[in-house]
Amino acid sequence: MKNSRQPTGPLSRRNASLGRLRLLAGFLLVLVVLAIVFLVLVLQKQIFNGGSPQSQTSATATSAGTQVCGVTKNSNGTYHFSWLHVSSNGDVVDSNNCRVPLLGWNAIGAFQGAGGSLGSSSVSSSIQINVVRVAFNSRWYESDVYVPNQRMHFKAWLQKIVSTLESRGDYVMLDANNAFFEPPCGSDGSGTTVTFCPSEDQGRKDYANPSSPYYQNVQGLELYQPIAVQALSDLAKLYANDPAVLFDVWNEPGSYIFVTPNSSQNKVPDMNERINGVRQYDPQSLIFVYESGVNEDLSYKQTNLVFDFHIYPGFKGVSPATHTSCPTSSSNIPKLQQEFAALRKAGRAIFIGEWGHCYNEPSYNQQILSIAKTYNAGLAYFDESDLLTKAKGGSSTQQKQLNANGKLVQQDYNTLFGQP
Repeated sequence: MKNSRQPTGPLSRRNASLGRLRLLAGFLLVLVVLAIVFLVLVLQKQIFNGGSPQSQTSATATSAGTQVCGVTKNSNGTYHFSWLHVSSNGDVVDSNNCRVPLLGWNAIGAFQGAGGSLGSSSVSSSIQINVVRVAFNSRWYESDVYVPNQRMHFKAWLQKIVSTLESRGDYVMLDANNAFFEPPCGSDGSGTTVTFCPSEDQGRKDYANPSSPYYQNVQGLELYQPIAVQALSDLAKLYANDPAVLFDVWNEPGSYIFVTPNSSQNKVPDMNERINGVRQYDPQSLIFVYESGVNEDLSYKQTNLVFDFHIYPGFKGVSPATHTSCPTSSSNIPKLQQEFAALRKAGRAIFIGEWGHCYNEPSYNQQILSIAKTYNAGLAYFDESDLLTKAKGGSSTQQKQLNANGKLVQQDYNTLFGQP
């Protein structure tokens, strides 16, 4: 029988060592190649999506020092906002081309009654948002009326609203709503008391009321251009270097506001004047434009426009969520989806600036969520107060909880922000 042992001299040991080194080098080379391929695939996924610039979706910052899309929370608790723009495929993105789903609600109410209130940030801690739509009265801003409940004039009050919302990590959409003459109601506790609280449509009421000192005075109507353009221009100057401030240049120019003869024919030219009033001083900020149909919407040539839709459920009756009544209009959603598709095809962004109200009926809520997913549309619920349980007995100190509306919105926004 032959000896089966292999040679064990120095040469054999050197050859064995070289063999092991070659195997190790080959294994490391394979790992390097795989890593390079993986990185290339990841970068392609982040940069390209069907040939259009694209990036990952991101939520608002929730921990100090975390870099996110749109908003970064700094280590000292403050926030850094990125400039937003509309990409070539119709997404709202930040300066790093990262898609920013704008999700929030309408709040404050600086356009009627006592001029609004900031409330607390308790709802924001329950529902993650990154934008608040704030309607304001253009005449109140330009005449700088006194706001008794806030013990300050309106310009200071609106600036306080903006700075407070920014300190909570939210973009602020300034929404030019109305222009009636009556001042905010309220009492400052120092002798100034205004008892009459004007409503959102006060200008139209005055215009039609022979007993009003503003009877047939077109300057108090929502359609009156000079005061709106001046307010938008002045605010654009003030916030030209603030990436957190966005502009909705005409709250809701529906047919009902055009009470003077043939005034509706000027809607598109007037909208262009409002857009240009902002753009003259603020060339970067997103501008939200109330939709008027595909042909009119596609006629606007300015950049960074987002088209705003108000879609309500057509609810009649008492809401099981808020126990209040709020008759709402209904929308032809299949027809709207055709418009959404046409706008997206043309590279225009979509935002649903009002939806819901006192009853966010579940099947309707599902339709809104589906639209937001399909068309990367932003959402602003109308309004914040309809998401909370009502305090019993009118108590302002009672802790409010999310009602059924709020819980659905919480789920929706978690889904759209890409969170579990």
